[in-house]
This record gives sequence, C-alpha cells and structure tokens, in this order.
Amino acid sequence: MQLQQAETIALDALGFIVADDAIFSALQAQTGMGPEDLRQGAGDPQVLGALLDFILDNDQRTMAFCEACQLEPELPMRARIALPGATSGIW
Repeated sequence: MQLQQAETIALDALGFIVADDAIFSALQAQTGMGPEDLRQGAGDPQVLGALLDFILDNDQRTMAFCEACQLEPELPMRARIALPGATSGIW
C-alpha cells in the first residue's frame, strides 16, 4: 500500500473516532490525546499510525470503522503497516 493511501485511511479513522463520543473517550483514556493533539497530529504519519493502532486494538471497533468507511477488513492493517512505527512482529 502506498503511503498516501495509508494516510487517507488513517485520516478516515480520525474522523470515525471523533464522530463517536464513546470511542473518542476511549482514545483519550488509552492515549491521553485530546482534541488539540489530534489537530496538530493529523499531518504526522506517526500519529496517524497510532490512531490505526487504536482502531486495530479492538475487533468490534475495527469492524465498525470498516463498515462506516466502506473498507475491506484487511485495509486498516495494511495501512498501519505502511505507516511509520509499525511493529512487524505483531502483524
């Protein structure tokens, strides 16, 4: 997967996260990232990777994201691999 496509999927993940109060609260609890952090990090591939890590950390969340964005279920993982900071051992 090309970096630009991976970043687009991660930005879709950002939109998905902030559109749902419960998911956004879970992100804040897990990462400490608030609205300003997300605004500043939206152009940072490492932050985008962290957002995909958060999505991929929960199967129900992953499937809801894929359904909401009309993505094949393997695409978030492929996008994560394409972004900096992926740990090859977990994929």
